[in-house]
Amino acid sequence: MQHQLKRLDASKVMDICRQDVVTCQESDTVVDAIRLMSDYNIGSVIVCNDRKPLGILTRRDAMRIMTEQSVAQIPVSEVMSSPLITITPDASVDELGIELMSCRIRHAVVVDPQGELVGVVSESDIVNSHGFRA
Repeated sequence: MQHQLKRLDASKVMDICRQDVVTCQESDTVVDAIRLMSDYNIGSVIVCNDRKPLGILTRRDAMRIMTEQSVAQIPVSEVMSSPLITITPDASVDELGIELMSCRIRHAVVVDPQGELVGVVSESDIVNSHGFRA
């Protein structure tokens, strides 16, 4: 039996956006954020003030600051990457890919017109959206 390959060309960011985003508040500690990444087996946590994204703490950020003596009480707001690259759900995936490459980052946050969190897209999501499935 032969399988026919179908190209998965998602044209809009909303088509590939992950909406089950793990977040923390800006007052949470770095340890809290790292624990979330570990518990959910993810590489980043979006830092919010209510539903408004402010920054991102990535696995790379966490590794960089772990050399400091006491990260237990450091608020995540002091070490998060910001400002965020944000994009609307109706933007094109290609446009987002170009933006991520030009800024040399791996994640973008999808926000609605009020600036509230809708989801997150990684460079892996973009690559996978241009892949093939049987």
